[in-house]
Amino acid sequence: MDNKQAIRVYDVKPNFEVLVVKILSKDKESDNEEEILKVFGNEKNVSIEQKKILPTKEDYQLSFIKDDIEINKQNLKNKEKEKGELTKNIEDLNTEINLLDAKKTYQISDEKEETNNQIEAKKSEIKEKENEINNVEEVKKKLQEKIDLLNKKYQATNKIS
Repeated sequence: MDNKQAIRVYDVKPNFEVLVVKILSKDKESDNEEEILKVFGNEKNVSIEQKKILPTKEDYQLSFIKDDIEINKQNLKNKEKEKGELTKNIEDLNTEINLLDAKKTYQISDEKEETNNQIEAKKSEIKEKENEINNVEEVKKKLQEKIDLLNKKYQATNKIS
C-alpha cells in the first residue's frame, strides 16, 4: 500500500481538523514494526499518545557503532575463511609436490627435468599463497584493531547516555 493508510474519523466537531501521524520502529532481526508515537491534533489542540520512549542521539550513535562492529566481525570471519582456504591450497600443493618427487625415481633424465620444472612452479605458487596469507593476516589485524576501537567508542558513548 506504499506506506499510506486511510483513517476514517467519525463525529468530528466543527472547526476541528484531524491529523494523525504514526512513527514506527522496525526491528532489524525480525522485521516487526512497533508503534512508538501517535500524534493527533488540530490548530488548537494536540494530544500525544506515546507507547515507547523516543530514541536519543546517543541511541542512534550506539546503533550505528553496533552495526559497524557487526560488519567488521563478519569481515573478520570472511578473512579467517579465506586464510583457511589458502592454507588448504598450500597443503594440496605440498601433496602434489611429494607425488611428483616420488615419480622422479622411475623417470629418465628428460622426464625428471620436466617434473623438476613442475615442482618449481608449485613451489612458486606456494610462495604466492604464503604472501596472500600474510596480506590476509595484516588485514585481520587491522580489522581486529578497528573492532577494538569501535567497542571502546561504544562503551564511551553508552556511558554518556
